[in-house]
Formats: sequence, C-alpha cells, structure tokens
Amino acid sequence: MQDLGFIFKNRKRIRSIFGSESLSPAFRERMMLAVTQVNDCRYCARFHTKAALAEGISREEVNAILEGAFKDCPSDQLAGVLYAEHWAEMLGAPDAEVRDKLIAAYGQDMANDIDIILRIIKTGCACAVPAGLLISAMRKRSRLFVHFARLGILLLCVCGGGARAFSGSFTTLCFFRRTPLYAK
Repeated sequence: MQDLGFIFKNRKRIRSIFGSESLSPAFRERMMLAVTQVNDCRYCARFHTKAALAEGISREEVNAILEGAFKDCPSDQLAGVLYAEHWAEMLGAPDAEVRDKLIAAYGQDMANDIDIILRIIKTGCACAVPAGLLISAMRKRSRLFVHFARLGILLLCVCGGGARAFSGSFTTLCFFRRTPLYAK
C-alpha cells in the first residue's frame, strides 16, 4: 500500500519520466526484464517480452536478460540494468555502494528516476501475480478454491502487515509463482 501511495503522490514526476528520452522505453523495458528475471514471474515475463520486442529489443537480447546475461545491453544502459537486477535481489533495498555507482553513472536526478521506475515495477508485480491467479482460476474453473485461498493469503500479506509485509511479499509471491497450480 505504501508503494501505491508513493506512486499516487509522484504521478506528475512519473508522467515526466515516461515522457522523457533519458529513460527511453527500451531502457525501461531492459530494467523491467532484469527485475522479472530475478522474480521469475511468468506474467511479467510475457508482458515485458512483448513490450521489449515492440521497442526494438531483439528476441536474443530479451532471452539473454531473462537468463541473467547482459552482454547485448547497450553500454550506456548497463549500469541501470545491473542496478535494477541488484535492486530486485535486495527486495527494493539496494546496498549504498551499488546506489552510489548508479549516481556516479547517471547523476542524482536520473538515479532517482530509476528508483521511481523500479518502485512502479514492484507495485505492478505485486498486482500482476494475484490478478494472474484470479484470471487463471476463472478460465480453468478447476481448483478454484486453491486459487482464491492463495489470493487471500497474498492480500493479507500485502495489505495486512504494512510496509514490512509488502516487502516480504516478494518472497510470498515467489512461493506462489513457483508452486504448481495443478498437480499432475
């Protein structure tokens, strides 16, 4: 909930970031793919793969980023993409040393903009997984109770425990993503 409030409070700045070329759509998608690679979210991977391809990123580069390889990333974007990966690995609390490297590479303003983009990604991920479970349950109409139980537990973790539970919900999300929805 804290991140939703942050996004609402900073909506003008967010519009400015999305309208700027300093963080081009392709650069943003590379960062989003790096976060998706850490979180291993199939919904995010599908969405951001399509978006990255639409922005002119090659299928080979998309696949490489989703495997944790950044060799094809443009050199002027590599520091931001590596920071995004670290940011996701650290659950949104990057090491000060890594943040300082980001500031050295891009300056304070652009580093702040990158942090805003990453908070948007975090919020989107927290919404995409439960929404995906709900959609899946509605489409398949089997084991509906299991899906709604997972969704309910996730919502309790995200909404019921404040900021700590929200940050900890990434672990919960990983559990739900990696747990098979249907036993074979």
